Amino acid sequence: MFFTGLIVALSSHSVWAVTTPPTLTSPAANTSYNSTVALSYSLPQAPFPGSVRITFTGESSTIIVMQTSDTDVSLDLDTSNLLSSILILSATPNTIPDGIYDVSFSYQNSFADPAATVSVENVYVGLTPPPAITSPIAATSFAPVDGIPLVYSLPVEPLSGSVQARLSNDEHSYTVDLPDTVGDDLAETLDISSAADGTYTLTLAYQDALGNPEATDSIEGIIVSTPVVSTPSSSSSGCQLQQQSSSEIAPFYLMGLMLLNTMGLGFLRFRREK
Repeated sequence: MFFTGLIVALSSHSVWAVTTPPTLTSPAANTSYNSTVALSYSLPQAPFPGSVRITFTGESSTIIVMQTSDTDVSLDLDTSNLLSSILILSATPNTIPDGIYDVSFSYQNSFADPAATVSVENVYVGLTPPPAITSPIAATSFAPVDGIPLVYSLPVEPLSGSVQARLSNDEHSYTVDLPDTVGDDLAETLDISSAADGTYTLTLAYQDALGNPEATDSIEGIIVSTPVVSTPSSSSSGCQLQQQSSSEIAPFYLMGLMLLNTMGLGFLRFRREK
């Protein structure tokens, strides 16, 4: 009977069994955190003692081993002192420095079957995830009266009042406040009616809602150019176009129209002469 019971017990767990994958709710991909990182996970099977591990991998790496055998866990990781939580068995090192991390979470079930792992990318600790400018592109010219059509993305909720577009070169700098909106393909037209002609760098800047340091994206070679207004002027060499101010043009233009109407000759049309 003993051997029969042993065989039944052993047969209930196949030698080919594997650990059922866990669910990692937080930290999440493309999400920012500051001095605390929210950790939340669920295990479909009871864990083997000391097998629950969270690894932060970036310019530096931190490995956390959980003490608790609970299958549903939520806690805030103090990035400056991970061992302040009694649910943590060990942390190497005891901190998570500011940076961008890939995070992997693994555990073995109580039978010590091979570990199951899930992972997320681009977890920002103490940093604001960068924005992105889709349009305009470099070496594009805009008239001040038309403005600059801007298409951009913000990956996380911005700090209120922190979203700005900046147009700058060595001589001039202009700033336009943008809406506190998160998302892709956001579109606004920048008012540059007061901008001087020149070549500029266009910068999109914001802080995340946690107040982490500002993140930016920039496009160089944005040209602001006022269109040239040209008027006809006769000369001995033929018909040429010369730039004149509106104050110089208006009196002569009006007098000419009056004279032509009086003579019944209509409007003159210039043509290129051979």
